Amino acid sequence: MQSRLRYSTHGTAHVAVVACPTICGNRLIHLSQKNDFSWALRDYIANVILRSGKSEMTLSDIEARVTYSEKPTYRSVDRKSEWARELAASSQSHFGSKYDGVTPPLISLGTWKSI
Repeated sequence: MQSRLRYSTHGTAHVAVVACPTICGNRLIHLSQKNDFSWALRDYIANVILRSGKSEMTLSDIEARVTYSEKPTYRSVDRKSEWARELAASSQSHFGSKYDGVTPPLISLGTWKSI
């Protein structure tokens, strides 16, 4: 089945900037994936990451929760401050007054670690 998300290829991964309000509230996060069982959610605004090996969710489970996606800027995931600034600005634009940069992501999905 073809994904409805707007992925870009970055090296060996497919990457998208996504809104998943049921996972992280009203802000955009970085989703990278190689297949249904190899993915990572990077919440640069909250400075945490959830990897597939630390969660029972599959990529399909995550994609089902996505309400919006866009192709991301091509840059290293290690450029954390740039990602945080860009995602905060994009989140404010997308969510307007409903933007939420402080609510932690849903911890019941797995073990989130600091980026």
